[in-house]
Amino acid sequence: MLPLDALIREAEIAHGHLCAGQILGVRMAMLGLAKLGIDDPRGNKEDRKRLVTFVEIDRCATDAIGVVTGCRLGKRALKFRDWGKMAATFVDLAANVKSDRPRVGVAQRFSAAIIDPLPTAALAAEGQPGARLKPSVALSGSAADHWYKAIRIAAKESSKQLARELHPEIENKNQQQMLAYRELSDDDLFITQWVRVELPPEEFPGYKSDRITCAQCGEGINFHREVLRDGRILCCSCAGEKYYETL
Repeated sequence: MLPLDALIREAEIAHGHLCAGQILGVRMAMLGLAKLGIDDPRGNKEDRKRLVTFVEIDRCATDAIGVVTGCRLGKRALKFRDWGKMAATFVDLAANVKSDRPRVGVAQRFSAAIIDPLPTAALAAEGQPGARLKPSVALSGSAADHWYKAIRIAAKESSKQLARELHPEIENKNQQQMLAYRELSDDDLFITQWVRVELPPEEFPGYKSDRITCAQCGEGINFHREVLRDGRILCCSCAGEKYYETL
């Protein structure tokens, strides 16, 4: 992995400017990768295929996380959940964990990630990155096999006050935070929690599926996002989940 300053510079170029949120995003991603024992997700093929990242906010930090991890929306390795939180969950696809929880429907998964704290027994391997490794990622099996060990990292609200205390001589808040967020420890900046995330085969990068046609609008639907309503196969929009209105 590149050093902090180099990654911050890459994030600045990709985003168009540098701000405190990007530095938080870079450090959040570096911490997540370190916790999972993933060193080179942008270059090493094995590391790249191990990682899927969920982000919970559409702000500057998300661009920085994408730069560090190499996860992209178009690659299906970056998943956006609009929760308005400065947080991200880094999923290790090589670390399968069992769950007794029933598999949820596609529409439910589409709107929210299913994240469970790992039970105490599963946490015994914390500090041993790569625990429960499988020879390859399984794309079949029961619903109980579709859960993966992950680390969820959220920025602490107290970090802003710590930045003020660390650099009271800097009046500009963004400049103050940019400097402090380089210097503060991970424990000062973040809350971490080991969790498990449901990621069924159709959510994997590179997954291939048949294209289904909506019975109402005629548009194609990929990745099992169709909805069965009154015996008809519909897209999410025709089933009532609209984000736009026709003019």
